Amino acid sequence: MSGHLKLAGVAAGYGQVRVLRDIDLEVPAGGLVAVIGANGAGKTTLLRAIAGLIPCAAGTIAFDGTVLARLSDYQIVGRGLAMVPEGGRLFPFMTVLENLELGAYHSGTKPHRKRELADMLELFPILADRRRQMAGSLSGGERQMCAIARALMSRPTLLMLDEPSLGLAPMMVEKVFTLIAGLPRLRGMSVLLVEQNVQDALEMADTAYVLERGMFVKCGAGKDLLDDPEVQGAYLGL
Repeated sequence: MSGHLKLAGVAAGYGQVRVLRDIDLEVPAGGLVAVIGANGAGKTTLLRAIAGLIPCAAGTIAFDGTVLARLSDYQIVGRGLAMVPEGGRLFPFMTVLENLELGAYHSGTKPHRKRELADMLELFPILADRRRQMAGSLSGGERQMCAIARALMSRPTLLMLDEPSLGLAPMMVEKVFTLIAGLPRLRGMSVLLVEQNVQDALEMADTAYVLERGMFVKCGAGKDLLDDPEVQGAYLGL
């Protein structure tokens, strides 16, 4: 497994609107990288561009040496890149079990579906208890865990998460972040985390980027940015 992602000079947006400009980013194999920034900075657009959901207007996105512009979003998933969108976006009228099984729909993961499902139910005991329950009836934290587990069912080498703590109670936020921080070790994968909970994101990140108006303005070790006076003033209220 690898999971090495590299962006060079990437620009992307919607129609004629250029949201991202001159983006250089790297997620090393087995690393945990965070992107922080205010609402509207372009964080979700960044993940959507990497996942192949919107085209790049300039630059290159390479994953384990393969340029992703040549692949469809379905093929990108097959290469080992998975994304948990903001809010999880489960299928509410399907059971937890059915949602998880959909994560292994790709031909490369179907042979491993039973093993991965057993692993997910062990990693997320609450989902094992709720396996026959409709996903729409889960609590916010349970839905987020189900969304993460569904993405892991595809056996990714890189997992991207968009605002996983959004709307969760503080106790559940702690549980979700503890899980995310352990994924590189437990699953041997890389993680790219987009998050507005700046302090927790920087504490767990090996490397972090600060995105403002579609451009990176800072990059460094997560703990170094946590001590940066400009970051503290802009995002931590210090």
